[in-house]
Amino acid sequence: MISRLTIQGLRARLSPELNEMLRRVLQVAEEDRFRLFLVGGPVRDWFLGEKIEDLDLCVESNDLSLAGELATNSSPHNGRVVLHDKFGTARIEVGGCSLDIASTRSETYASAGCLPKVCPADLAGDLGRRDFTINSMAFALSSEAKACGAALIDPYGGVRDLKRRQLRILHANSFCDDPTRAFRAARFAARFSFNLDRQSRKALKVALASNSFSNVKGERFRREVEKIGEDGLGGSNLKKAVTLLHHWGVVDDFSSTLSLNGENQAALGRLGKAFQSGPWTLRALTPWKALLRVWLTGCDSKRCRGALESFAIHGKVAEEVIQFQENSHEILKKVEQAASRGLIDQMLSSFSEEDLLSLFCIGNASVRRRLVQFCAVDRNLRLPVTAGDLSKLGFSGAGLGQALQHLRVLFLNGEIQGPVNTRTVARILGTPKGFETL
Repeated sequence: MISRLTIQGLRARLSPELNEMLRRVLQVAEEDRFRLFLVGGPVRDWFLGEKIEDLDLCVESNDLSLAGELATNSSPHNGRVVLHDKFGTARIEVGGCSLDIASTRSETYASAGCLPKVCPADLAGDLGRRDFTINSMAFALSSEAKACGAALIDPYGGVRDLKRRQLRILHANSFCDDPTRAFRAARFAARFSFNLDRQSRKALKVALASNSFSNVKGERFRREVEKIGEDGLGGSNLKKAVTLLHHWGVVDDFSSTLSLNGENQAALGRLGKAFQSGPWTLRALTPWKALLRVWLTGCDSKRCRGALESFAIHGKVAEEVIQFQENSHEILKKVEQAASRGLIDQMLSSFSEEDLLSLFCIGNASVRRRLVQFCAVDRNLRLPVTAGDLSKLGFSGAGLGQALQHLRVLFLNGEIQGPVNTRTVARILGTPKGFETL
């Protein structure tokens, strides 16, 4: 853990793109004499020696529009500025990098679990609205900010809690105000190997008993699950995050259909390891979609649909997850019993990466070996003949596709002797007769 923060140390942890974005924002802040601070997660990650991929800045002001003004005036010509004036926030996006700027603000909740009302506030009020002490620190960047006192502002003991490796809420009503913080607690506990302190656990029990979670729309819980999946892909302990949500009673409170058992616990552990060091080179996938497939292992269609509705997941994504639950055990059986690599390739070639990885996680050792063979080797092999070659031999339409598929099975099974070329294909397939032609 880093013991002392300096602006030079911060710049050393940033990519060239983020450094340039920070330089431009800081230059405008100095010219306009703004009090500019680095806040929240980046300060925490900086202390922990973690990689800083995004920057969260705040400008102290009683004008919520100031963040948008600062972002607009400091964005490069190739940057994109996204403004949320209602909440006093703005984002600068350049390529794959982003920098968030917010005007300091306070939040009040009319009722438990509802979205907050945002009002201008000073830095102390802004830090006081946050979820955990480790996210309630600020570092002064501009000269005006530094003139206010110490470079590090840590009113709630965030550094102390980082050293103790604990998560601690700022006040007893924190989980009542925003129940999604329970998901964040599980995510941070898994990501940093921290524990939720005793008083915070008591506060969570009170929030669960008060029915606060029922006031939260499923979309907000879904976004937290998406972040758990993304953290898992980044190396976080996926199984621990989900296990904590069950252990704390959070899942039972808003979704009675989700359960944790030996089968999906083991599968979640494999998924976390697969995210960190894949059994094959993973193609593009959406991590939370794989997470849901594995988490819902053993659920029938009705229970699966109920769980998805708790997260406000509908439409195509929901149907894909439900279809996976309905068919996964039969598919695993067929993969295990398949007589050859070619038949496995034929069976799995149209499956999504989320489906393949989830099958790997819930399958037995034999199935996992076969899936690795297919995903790491066989699906990357290209048949030396093309559709154009078969067209010259008279194949067309659906018959051409069937002939290519038949050749691929023979090729993967090693049943084609000698070089694979048009002459070999003609000898193997004969004439198009016997294949459907159009």
